[in-house]
Amino acid sequence: MAYYVKSYTTGGIKHCLRYASAADGQFSSWELMMVDDSAECGDYCSLAFDSEGCPVIAYYEIKAKSGYPLKNLKLAYLKADFWAREVVASEGDIGLDNNLYLDDDNRAFICSYSATGKMLYLFYRDLTYWYD
Repeated sequence: MAYYVKSYTTGGIKHCLRYASAADGQFSSWELMMVDDSAECGDYCSLAFDSEGCPVIAYYEIKAKSGYPLKNLKLAYLKADFWAREVVASEGDIGLDNNLYLDDDNRAFICSYSATGKMLYLFYRDLTYWYD
């Protein structure tokens, strides 16, 4: 599951995106991973899995740790033990109420709401380059 933490006291993080998976496949213990703590982020996260079973997460990046507002739509993908992250859209207040879908060819489709434009947007991204 993908989720955000608003008060991660151990590292003093105010807001971050995390991922949890069953460590033993039976849900008796959980493996927790930090996805993105580079900024205050993680709201409106949507989780999907690629054709290899790797998690992909679309989410909202609120603001930089300095307090500068970002309001971006971001995408994170787990490759081995590393979370690759990229900004999908950054114009206006975009990244709210996300819905992520991956097809069998690892093409990501993200439906996201923009508070600035008061519109829904559909973004498309071919994720096959992440396998190289």
